[in-house]
Amino acid sequence: MLDEVRPDVVVTYDATGGYRHPDHVRTHEATCRAVASCADVPVLYAVLTPMSWALEDRRWLAEHVPADRGLVVPGPDDAFMSSVVPDEVVTHRVVDPAVVAVQARALRAHETQVMVGDGWYALSNHVVSRLAGREGFARLDAASGRPTSQDPA
Repeated sequence: MLDEVRPDVVVTYDATGGYRHPDHVRTHEATCRAVASCADVPVLYAVLTPMSWALEDRRWLAEHVPADRGLVVPGPDDAFMSSVVPDEVVTHRVVDPAVVAVQARALRAHETQVMVGDGWYALSNHVVSRLAGREGFARLDAASGRPTSQDPA
């Protein structure tokens, strides 16, 4: 299928599925296999969050999420999702705070799975994440599924 579409770039989850979700891990594995099997191998990226953003988001959430909603705002000493990596691993950043309203609208379409507030959302586990209008990416080696510092040719 990818050989028919011939994309220049493919984006997937990191090897841990973002937060160790088994379906996301399998998606990462299947995507890496599909990309590696292409005649013209597209550039493969994973969505990752730089640690500095994750720390900034936790501070923001502590100040902006209502305390009376039964939500879990991760504290400074709580573990991070597996997709949070050292800043230098993230090689590409897209920052556009103007898209937060679009992100919120998209998440509200899944009201049985997510609660959306003003600049934040929580999945069914009630753990809150920030909507900040930004995404981080790292180029992956399709054969290993791991980040690589190699630039596209």
